[in-house]
Amino acid sequence: MGPAGSAAIAGAAPSQPAPAPTFPPHGGTYLTSLPANASAWLDGVYVGSTPVYIDDLLPGHHSVTLSAAGWQPQTVTFDVSVGRIEPVSVVMQRNADDNSSKGQGAIAVAGAPEGSHIYLDGSPLGATPIVPHPTGAGYHIVTLQPPNPKSARSMRVVDVFPGVTTTISFAPPSTAVIEPEDDVLEPVQTVVPGAAIAIAGGDVIIHFRGVEVECTIGSRAYTFNGKQETMSISPALVGGKVYLPRSLLARIGAPTAASSTAEHHRR
Repeated sequence: MGPAGSAAIAGAAPSQPAPAPTFPPHGGTYLTSLPANASAWLDGVYVGSTPVYIDDLLPGHHSVTLSAAGWQPQTVTFDVSVGRIEPVSVVMQRNADDNSSKGQGAIAVAGAPEGSHIYLDGSPLGATPIVPHPTGAGYHIVTLQPPNPKSARSMRVVDVFPGVTTTISFAPPSTAVIEPEDDVLEPVQTVVPGAAIAIAGGDVIIHFRGVEVECTIGSRAYTFNGKQETMSISPALVGGKVYLPRSLLARIGAPTAASSTAEHHRR
C-alpha cells in the first residue's frame, strides 16, 4: 500500500456508535366505547377497535371518530398532556330507523354478583337479584356497582322495546374501567328543563339559574361559568338525551354564589 493510502487510513476518524433515538415529550389515551368493538380513527388514522390504548401522542388537541354497523358515526375531541393517559369514553347512538321508543317494556339484570347495586339512568333500582323492572321503551343507561365499593363500576347502554323484557348481562368488571366509584350518569333533564339545553353536534351548552356549562360529548373537559374543569365521567348522548355526572347536575341545580349574593342585596 502506498504512502497516500496509509495517510488516508491514519487520518480516518474512529467509528462512533449511533446515538440512541430520542422521542419528544408525549402522552396517550385509553379509548373505550359503548358498544365495544367500534372502529376507531385518531386524527384521521385507523388505530383499531375499541377498547384501544394509544401511546406516543404529542401534547395538544386530538380527535377520534368511531363507527360501527347499526350505530351513528361519532367524533369527539380531547386534549393530551405530557406524561398522562387521557381516558376517553364514547357512548354511540343507534341509527334512528325504527319507532321503538314508544310504549312500555322491562329491564332484567343477569350475571351480576349478588348484592350489587343497579342504577337506571342514574336512579337506584336496588340490589341484585332484581325482578324485571318496568321502564319506558327506548335507550337507557344501566350502571352496576359491585358489592365491594372499591370495585370499578360497569355501564351498559340498553335499547328497551315495547312489551319485551330486555336482559342485561354484566361480565366481571374489567380492571381497565376508569369510571370513579362515587358518581353515575343521569339525564340532564332530571334537573334542567329542555329549553335551557342547546345541542349542536357533539357540543352541549346549558344556561340555567345563572349557571353556564359548556361541554362536549365524550370529553371530560368542560367549563363551568367560564372556568375550565374536568368531569368525573365523560358525558353521553343516548336516544337524543344528554347524560351528565350526578355530581355536576347537583352543582347546576344548586343556587349559585352569584344568585345568593344578588338575593341578599335585594333583601
